[in-house]
Amino acid sequence: MFCNRFFYRSHPDLPNQQKTTRPAKKSIFLIAFFMAVLIAGSASAASVTLAWDPNEPGPEGYMLFIRLAGDTYNYSAPALIAATTSCRVEGLVPGNTYYMIVRAYEGSAQSGDSNEIAYTPSAD
Repeated sequence: MFCNRFFYRSHPDLPNQQKTTRPAKKSIFLIAFFMAVLIAGSASAASVTLAWDPNEPGPEGYMLFIRLAGDTYNYSAPALIAATTSCRVEGLVPGNTYYMIVRAYEGSAQSGDSNEIAYTPSAD
């Protein structure tokens, strides 16, 4: 499973990414969050498009975390790090229930979790 996005922001805690510098902001605000789920799938794999409201003032970026039912979020391994407020998650297995949250980040500071959404691709 991966999140397909056109623009990825590098993150200092992840290996093999070019590091960028940006002036640190003094604070980070909780995500004013709402996700719109648009469903697209096929017989063997499914995908979902997620969108959320941006923070104001805008943070350095957002991190998407995904877990399966019964698992916990691995906050050290986001599925997406981006400066955008939407993405498409692909490679979802029909019948599995996926839970997703977003966190805003500024440098090493992170917001709390957004509202959690659950998505179960159909096996059509």
